[in-house]
Amino acid sequence: MTVLLTHARFIHIPKTGGSWVRLALRNSGLTLIEPIGILKHAPPSELPADNLFSFAFVRNPWDWFRSWWGYRMQTNWQHAQEPMDVRCKSDSFQEFIDAMLEHFPGACTYSYERFLGKQFDAVNFIGRTESLLEDLLSALQQSESGPFDEQAIRQTKPANATNYQRFDASYRPDQITAIAKTEARVCSHFGWLPPPGELA
Repeated sequence: MTVLLTHARFIHIPKTGGSWVRLALRNSGLTLIEPIGILKHAPPSELPADNLFSFAFVRNPWDWFRSWWGYRMQTNWQHAQEPMDVRCKSDSFQEFIDAMLEHFPGACTYSYERFLGKQFDAVNFIGRTESLLEDLLSALQQSESGPFDEQAIRQTKPANATNYQRFDASYRPDQITAIAKTEARVCSHFGWLPPPGELA
């Protein structure tokens, strides 16, 4: 469910570390409200309390695709009902990426536009999955949601993490280049560069 705080709301974009954020918020000591009838991954336009400080997280598209596929593999593609899943399902990561590039180019950018707006400015604070802990602390401080237990947040264990030793999610070099092109707008906005060579 969507998480509302006293003075803030967390916008949970899929595959950006949101499961850990939700757990950390529960550990923080802050008062949380999880509205009934609201989807877990709901964009700001579908959420109540649009006057509140809002925050979300993003991750670079190469890791975003890895996370998407890795989660599907760990759950044996259960509840995989997104068009992307139906059209691109594969136990091979590289085959999955090939299908994504053919049928859903720019999928990561589209997801961020849905939650953050066309200009990526629909929320007050955008953190990075790569610096998830520190960015969450910054978001809570800026939201003025009240005193929270920083140590409890720091001690929150990883949640919903993919075991990449079990599920190989290595890119071919041409796929890295192709994603840089199809996700060029979001990469330019957030300053992401292609990873060198293959991702292990």
